[in-house]
Amino acid sequence: MTVENVPINYRLRNALAVANAIDWLPKRTNANAVRTRSTWDAFREQRANARNRGIGWHFEYDEWLAWWGDDIIIRGNRVHELMMCRVGDAGDYEPGNVYKGTANDNAADAGYRKRLAHLRDHRLA
Repeated sequence: MTVENVPINYRLRNALAVANAIDWLPKRTNANAVRTRSTWDAFREQRANARNRGIGWHFEYDEWLAWWGDDIIIRGNRVHELMMCRVGDAGDYEPGNVYKGTANDNAADAGYRKRLAHLRDHRLA
């Protein structure tokens, strides 16, 4: 992955983040990704945050890295960065229950689930 692979509009808005992320990527040896301190730390931090919030975590490091793929360079929690979102903001972090989205996508998904629950509760009353 090189900076040229990052969409130009993202590069213009987030030049520093892209420059830092390129150095953050795992180096490839014999077509296999090797652990780098920064991706390993990011994995451990995300796993610990999920556990601290009482949410199950069902990814191993290699699965997590493969799931992110080339998008790992735009992973983060700023407006235009991608994050691992749970479908309906419910359930565990596991393959099949997560998607890549922005903070706005995640908030909209969580808000939709809460609105449905609110409507369901009022219909039962």
